[in-house]
Order: sequence, then structure tokens, then C-alpha cells
Amino acid sequence: MKNEQLNEKIPDFCFRLQDITKKFESTVALTHMSLEVRPGEIIGLIGPNGAGKSTLMGVFTGVVPATEGRIEADGQVYSGEKYSTTIARLCGIACCYQEFSVCANLAVYENFAITVMDHKPFGERGWRKKMIRQSQAILDEVFPDNQINVRSKVASLSIEQKQMVEICCAMATNGLKVLILDEPTSSLTNDRIEQFHRAIRGLKEKQISVIYISHKLEEIIRISTRILVMKNGEKTWEGETQNVTAEELVNLMGGSIAVRREAEKNRIEEEHLVDVKDLSNDVLHHVNMHVCKGEVVGISGLGGSGQRELLNEIYRAAKGGRSQYVSISGDASFVSGDRQKEGIFKLWSIADNTIISSLKLLTGRKLLDERQCDDLAQRWYDKLKFKAAGKEDLITNLSGGNQQKAIIGRGIASEADLIIFDDPTRGVDAGTKKEIYSIIEEISGLGKSVIWYSTEDNEMLECSRVYVMRNGTIAAELEGDEISVDAVVATSFQDVEQGGERRDTKEKESMGKRMLSVLTSGSGISVLVLIAIWLIMGMFNSNVNTRMGMTYMIGTALPLVFVSIGQMFIVESGDINLGIGNAMGLVSVISATILAENIGMGLLAILGVWILYSAVAVLIHKRNMPSIVVSLGMMSIWLGIALLLLPTPGGRAPEWLNAIFTIRTPVLPVQVYMCVIAAAAGYWLVFRFKYGMVLRGIGDNPGAVSKRGWSYFTAHVVTYAISGFFVILAGMAMTYVSKGADANAAFSYQMMSIATILLGGCAFSGGIVEPVGVVAGALSISMISSMLTFMQINSNYRTGVIGVILLIVLICGATLKRRKVN
Repeated sequence: MKNEQLNEKIPDFCFRLQDITKKFESTVALTHMSLEVRPGEIIGLIGPNGAGKSTLMGVFTGVVPATEGRIEADGQVYSGEKYSTTIARLCGIACCYQEFSVCANLAVYENFAITVMDHKPFGERGWRKKMIRQSQAILDEVFPDNQINVRSKVASLSIEQKQMVEICCAMATNGLKVLILDEPTSSLTNDRIEQFHRAIRGLKEKQISVIYISHKLEEIIRISTRILVMKNGEKTWEGETQNVTAEELVNLMGGSIAVRREAEKNRIEEEHLVDVKDLSNDVLHHVNMHVCKGEVVGISGLGGSGQRELLNEIYRAAKGGRSQYVSISGDASFVSGDRQKEGIFKLWSIADNTIISSLKLLTGRKLLDERQCDDLAQRWYDKLKFKAAGKEDLITNLSGGNQQKAIIGRGIASEADLIIFDDPTRGVDAGTKKEIYSIIEEISGLGKSVIWYSTEDNEMLECSRVYVMRNGTIAAELEGDEISVDAVVATSFQDVEQGGERRDTKEKESMGKRMLSVLTSGSGISVLVLIAIWLIMGMFNSNVNTRMGMTYMIGTALPLVFVSIGQMFIVESGDINLGIGNAMGLVSVISATILAENIGMGLLAILGVWILYSAVAVLIHKRNMPSIVVSLGMMSIWLGIALLLLPTPGGRAPEWLNAIFTIRTPVLPVQVYMCVIAAAAGYWLVFRFKYGMVLRGIGDNPGAVSKRGWSYFTAHVVTYAISGFFVILAGMAMTYVSKGADANAAFSYQMMSIATILLGGCAFSGGIVEPVGVVAGALSISMISSMLTFMQINSNYRTGVIGVILLIVLICGATLKRRKVN
């Protein structure tokens, strides 16, 4: 490990940030910040939104390079620009980030694996079972009765469960010395917070240091030994926790403690805006509630008791979804607490993020009124007091709390009759919370209604009525003087009768869900389509089921099978290759010319193509160029080289290549076994190969994987190298099928490979790929063309018919998946 080493050893502290300055172009995020971390202490780090807390921790973990200053870690000293995530990881520094850094497309145990395992591509025998045991053990230790199946994908978890996984992944870091917690309890309920704090005290006893960032001052005072206050990128105060009160901390941050008030009774009793009667589904059981006009209704209870499912049912009914259980008279807006997944539009400005739900109010003659848009955006920008360069600033340039302000402003600016808040103050500082409370009181006074779910029980004191949920039903309704933190907590643990039978038994539900899950998976749909097409073709021509028929049908599909798997690996990394067909065509030309005459020179030429193909990832990554632009440029390069070698169709397939594709195999033709091997190889590389786990993680959340010390650049090159290998196989298969080569004939494979991976269940984002589905999809598309020939469909219409069939299949698949979700 190369670094700038100085000669001093660390005495009374184990880590130190000294005179750290960080600039983002003209914005100064940190100014000469210093922080010492001693063994076994818990440092509470607080400050208003935009104070620079997360940026400082980004420097500490190596994610954000410091502009000036130095970091002393584990006895060595590094300049800010030389410090990295790898150094931080080796020094035992781990971070639980405010914005989730788990990969949604990976299983829970896989997220643990990329956190704690070494960075060698191959894992030791039994590593998967070991990680399943370890991840389950730490989750059960920190959060007993967590109801998390570590084999499940993170995407299927609730936001609270995701936060548990995020926390435990950080705590599982090998050689942990400093644990940084950035708003770790923002989505946790009180019982989970108590479990978490117990675990933190256990780390303290092991001399592991903790830096605890939170806007919940009561937590900071309860758990920390020392507190550091930041404002405007600078340290404004530092001292022992026992020497300061919550009120003094608020004053140090430039705010003031709000005086507790009784919620205003603005509701119109006789007018119900929302009525929920006997609502039951897989999660909710016989829920009954109502919301009056002008009322602020709180939803509370232990996390996972059905609060979010209830909010979603009400919102769905408000937006026209048919429901026999929910009736609502008026429009509704929804403010999500999961700002990264359901909240912000990352490529948009603050203004656009704020007004997107108010478009009906801003149209004149069917078009948006630019002046009205600007006025509305400016009004809420001023009202919510964003810390930004202006309303046209990108939303991603804001701190997490300021991003949440934009989402809240969006919901309120829509002027809907009902505003549904799903934990809106998650990750928001005390001053901003006070502003939000005032806005809620203001809109309630205008006769609008609010349903407010919060994981902070003290926020229920702002409501006129509170429904406390337990096990998917209403445990109690509190009103007026009955509302208190103690009452909410006590009722949260109250046992409730669910009353009545479930609509289906648990066993039947799980069986049905498992079958539906298999059928609606990408591979399941693709395989079903393949079986259907094969049966239809067998009806038209019985020779399809003979050895000769299989040899022809599968053999002609092999080029598409291989090139589609190659495209699948590109898509896995979050890119797309529009020149993959021409690259395949170049390999075919080389095989039919150079390779047919001189095997040594031919293999060397193909190796050159493979190297150049892999180098495309370097160009995309290092120059930060869109893959679609680079691949379009390479499309012409591949075609140009191929035409130089073979201007017109010709050449011949090498004898040894023909021999490989005509090997006599038992039971089934060799082409069938090639497809099986291709599917198995793709599956192993994606789901069983240890590094395949990293590649999938990069496709979903490259930042999260990079924060764990894995190289995004290396992963990018590896995906292109694997893709290039399958492109070479595709080019050779094309030479075998056509008995020669045609540089222009490969062009159609570019679009066909994209259609294939879509049919096979892959997605253009999120690292979601299905190797078995891709192979089945390639066979299906190839056979659809053959089937249309058997049916004597005019060649002029075949492309259109294939497109219509694919569209129908994709729509049916999407419908089945939607039903599974609902």
C-alpha cells in the first residue's frame, strides 16, 4: 500500500482529521475542520442541515477526497488527496450512511459479503453458507426478532429492515475500530432504537469508537460521551456530554427549543374526508378509521405493523384505484420518507422537484405557464429556506435534509385536499422540523387534512388524533389529552385480537406466491414462451422434434444466444452496447478469412478484438462518456475493419470449427448442449461466482460497492471482458451457420440482442439479469422467425409480427408482476 507516510506515531487518539478543507467548485463545504477520535468513545456529531457533517465523514471514510488537510489513521499520516476507501477499510473504519449504501438487487447476506470478505475474485469453499450464518447471527444479535430472511433480496425489505441491514453491515466490518453512524435511527421505531443503543454500548466496551450523527438530540445526549457541534462547515463547539443540555445544543446550532403546544382542533366533525372500513389484505386486518376535514391524524406503532401499507391503500384509492374498503372525497398528495427511492428526481432542479405535483395548477391553454411555475417554485424555495445557490440548483447538490424539504414542499404545493406524510422528517434537523410543524398547522387551518406516519413518537403530540397500529390492525385510537409518548409506546406493545379468519391460509398464500414468483420471474416467462413456441412449431412440422430438426433450429439460434449473453453482461454493469452486433460481425469475418487460413494469426487477431472490446470500458469510465455514445462510435469502427478485411460476403468456415459444431453427442444434438452450457456458465458467473456478486452490485449501486473498497473501474473492465468472450463465440457461431461471413449481416443482432435480454427478464438498470431467461429468450426469438416461415407469413411482415409478439409477451409479464406486487 503506497501512501505519504510521516514519522510520528499516534499517542492519545487512534484517528485524527486535521485542518480539513473541502471545496466543491465554488462551494466550500468544510473549512479547517479537525476531529480526534479516542479508543472506546462515542462522539455525538450534530448541526443543522448543510453543516458539513456528512461531507466530513465522507472525508474520513475516503469517499470524498479532501481539498486540504491530512488524515492520521492507524499510526500513519496521509494527505487528503492520497487517502482512499481502501486505506480507510484496512484501518478499520466503517460507515452506516444516511442514504442507504446497500445494493437492492443483492440478497441480504451478499451485502454482508461484499462488506466483510477479502477482495479476491474467488471465495473459499463454503463461503456462501458461512456468510448466511454470519449475517443472520449479527442481525439477530443487534436486532432480535427482526423478521429478516438473509437470503431475500434487499429490495423486498421494508425501509426499517433496510436500515437494520445497513447498520449491521457496517458493524460486521473486519477489524472494526471506528464506526460512523450517519442518521442511523431515522427509520427505526423506539424499540429498535433501544436494541441498537444496547449494541453500541457493547462496542464501547470493546474499545471500538463510534461517531454518532443525528438530529435527535435526546438520542445524542443519551448515547454519547462527547459532543461536537458544526455549522457552515466549521466546528462551533465541542465538550463532554454531561456538561450540556438539549436546549443549549439547539442554541449552539442557531435555533431555539419549541414550546410544546396542544394541537389545534381545526377539524369539521361531521365531514369525513377519508373513511376506511374493515380493510383487510395480506398485511392489514380489519382496519377501521376516518379522517375529518381540517384534521391532522397521526399513525404510529411498532415498525412493520402495517402503517405504510395503510398509507398506500388510502393513496391508491385517492388516485382512482378501486377499493371496497376505502372511500375518499378529494385529491391526495403523498410525501415519502424514502427520498432516494420514492422521492427526488435526481437529474432535476429544486424548482422542478417542487412543482412536479402541481402541474394542473400551472397550465394555461394546455401548456405550462412558465411564469406561474417560476413563482410557485420561488415561493416554496423561500418558505422552506433551502440552503442552496438558488431554486435552479440541482437537487443532488443539497444535503439529505434539504432534499426532504423539496419533497415536503412538493406535497403541500399541490393544494391537495389530503396530504399523506410517510415519516417526512426523517433525517431533518430540529429547526427544519419546527418549520414543517408550522406548515402542517397552517394547511390544517385552511381546512385541508393530513395523515402523518412517523417513527418518532413525540411527533404524535402535534396531531389531533392518533391511531396506534399493532400486527396490521388498529390497537387504539388516542385523542386530545390521551395523546402522550407514554400512551403511544404502551399501546404499541398491546396485544390485539385480529378478529376473524384470514381470507387464505398462510400455507396456501406462501405456496401461491412461490408459484407466481417462479412464473413471473424473467426466466420463468421466457421459458414458458419457449415451450409454447416449440409446441406450436411441432403442430406445424413434426420434424421439429427430430434430431435433425433440433440441430437446425437450435444451431441457427446459437449466434443470438451468445451475443445476447454478451449484451446481458454489459447491461449488468449499467451500460448498453449498440455496436455489439458489428463487433460480432468482425469476429465472424476474421474467422472466415484469417482464421481459416492461419489458425495462429487468426487467434491473435481475435485476441486483439477482445482487448480492444474490453478497452471500451476504459474509455467510458475514465472519460466519463455515455456508453451509448461510445458504442455508436465503435459500431462504425467494427464495421469498417470488417469491410476492409472482407468487402463482400465470402470466406469459409474453418474445418475444425465445423467439426466442433457437428460433434456427435448422445441423446440430443451438440447445439442443445452448447445452449445449456452457455446458460449454466452465465448463471455461474452471475450468481455463483464471488466476483459476480460484486458485478451485480455495481450495476445497482456503484457508489455503495465503491464505499466498501471494491474498484468500480476494475468491475467495469471485467464485465466488458466477459461480454467480449461471448461476442467471440457468437462471431464463430455465425461463421459456422452461414459457412462464411458477411460484415453487414451482423447489424440486425444489435437490436435483437436488446429484445432478447428484455424478453429474458433483464432490466436496463439495477443490475437485474437472468442468464437462463436470456438463453430461452434468444431461442424463442429465433424460433418465432422460423415459425412464421412455416406459417408462410410474407417476409415483409415478419419483423412487424415478431415485434407484436414480443410486445404482447412483455405486457403479459409486466401485468403478472404487478399482480404479484399488489
